[in-house]
Amino acid sequence: MQTSYIHFFHGNPFDLKYANTHMNFFKHLTDSLNYQEIANPFYVKKKYDSKITNVSFYHNLVVIQKGVNNKESNLVLNHSYENQRYLTRLSQKGSKNKLKYYIKYKIFYRLYTLLLFFVNLVKKIILLRF
Repeated sequence: MQTSYIHFFHGNPFDLKYANTHMNFFKHLTDSLNYQEIANPFYVKKKYDSKITNVSFYHNLVVIQKGVNNKESNLVLNHSYENQRYLTRLSQKGSKNKLKYYIKYKIFYRLYTLLLFFVNLVKKIILLRF
């Protein structure tokens, strides 16, 4: 792992977050642990999602534990926070205010999520970081 920080081995000590190194590969694998919590409706399931149960980092060593990781989220439904929140609100308050919650969670928060997606996309384009 130490070669991820050395130029001679094609590491990059000046751009730790975006460098194409083994260390960053394993850092990104930690997102696979919680892939069902990602509230991004455009999220595409990756190869290692649901196949990793633990990632441990030690000095110059990474340990990965394989297994089935299919625990459902209690806050996110189909990578959408808005869907789960809408259903929770309806079960708590009843269908009396169904239109109000539909507008709030299914329209307003979805537009807000879409806006954040496009802002992040423009930021990536400007910084040339994909």
